[in-house]
Amino acid sequence: MKFTDLKWNPTGLASDQAKHTFENGYTVSVITGNHAYGNSSAPYELAVMFDGKLCYDTPITDDVLGYLTAKEVEEIMQQIEALPARR
Repeated sequence: MKFTDLKWNPTGLASDQAKHTFENGYTVSVITGNHAYGNSSAPYELAVMFDGKLCYDTPITDDVLGYLTAKEVEEIMQQIEALPARR
């Protein structure tokens, strides 16, 4: 999946969010704006989710990832997509 494939929606909190669920059951949630851990050069925050909840036990991360560029978000999305299916 490419960064440009993300569909952004306003959150109502001066931030925008995009979510995408992969075939393996994992969801990526990316936010940008006032409520994201980010800055002008790396404005994105990413969370791995499963079954509608934050997922803290993947080999990718055990927390949210902040201060990301679009390229970094895309690279992490590809890692999430490659995770084995979770039951």
